[in-house]
Amino acid sequence: MTGGVESGNCTWKLDGARFRDAGSFYLKIDIPQLNSFSFSNNKVTLNVLRLPKRPVMTIEVSNKVTATCKVTHICPTSPPQISWSRSGTSTVMPKQENERMWSITSTITFTPQEADFRKGLECTVRFHNSKTAKGSVLLTRKRNPRMEY
Repeated sequence: MTGGVESGNCTWKLDGARFRDAGSFYLKIDIPQLNSFSFSNNKVTLNVLRLPKRPVMTIEVSNKVTATCKVTHICPTSPPQISWSRSGTSTVMPKQENERMWSITSTITFTPQEADFRKGLECTVRFHNSKTAKGSVLLTRKRNPRMEY
């Protein structure tokens, strides 16, 4: 459990959940020699999801390359880490999508070299439970519409 009972924060963090762990639960707290608290009228449902979803990637190519890698997650206190297959200037932006879902978007910017084209740019997302998900986009040049053949 994270948080503190005294402040009304009974957040439950569960690692290593299996599909058979899914179901309805309620919280019961026993503090030896003090009190017991039971919240049987406030049940929660535990859903166990499969492997993390692949990140969604976008890319813009001009004089500089700007690529984004976005992934959703459910634990704002342990957000996933995003790394790139190429160096550049990167930023990370967390966002709460709804009451149960968050996202994190990493953006990388770099000046492309000739060797970067026709090559995949990859982002790797590492979740706190050591699971990973990868996304990849192919870096290609935009054709100049005024080019003569």
